[in-house]
Amino acid sequence: MQLGHLPRNYVLVNLLRSLSIGAHPGHEPTGGTPHSRIPRAVALIQQGHVARATHTLFHKELSPVTDQTINEMVKLHPQSSDPVPQLPVDAPSLQQVDLEVLAKMIRKAANGSSPAGSGWTGDLLRPLVGDKECLSGIGYLIRDIISVLFHLLVVPC
Repeated sequence: MQLGHLPRNYVLVNLLRSLSIGAHPGHEPTGGTPHSRIPRAVALIQQGHVARATHTLFHKELSPVTDQTINEMVKLHPQSSDPVPQLPVDAPSLQQVDLEVLAKMIRKAANGSSPAGSGWTGDLLRPLVGDKECLSGIGYLIRDIISVLFHLLVVPC
C-alpha cells in the first residue's frame, strides 16, 4: 500500500491510533505525549483540525496553582484604581449585529476547540452560516444576549 494515495488525515489518525493501542497505563509514547491526549487529537483530525490536534498533543501543561503563581498573576493583573464610570442614560444600545462579521467570526471559531459555558462551539454553528435565515437568527440571538448583558452590567437600575 502506498501512502501517497491515502488522505493525509487517514495516515495521521491511524498513526495516532497505533500509538494508543500499544500503550500501557502510565506509559508515554515517544516525545512525551500523554496517551489521554491521543483520542482528542484523533477526533480533531477527523474533523479536519490538524493544527489544533498537533497543539493538543504537544502543548505544555498549565502551571500548578501555588502561592507564587497567584502572586505573579496578581502582579500581572492588578485591581483597577477607580471604578468604571456609568454610561449616560441616553447612551445608544446595540441595534443590530453585522452578519458578515458574525459569519467570519463563526468560521474562525470553527476550529475544534471545546465549548464555552453555553455548550456551543464554532463547529456547531458553522453549518448554519450558509443559510441567510439561520445566520440572521443567530445575529438576533447575539444582539439580544449583548443587550441583556449590557443592561445588567452597565445601565444603572
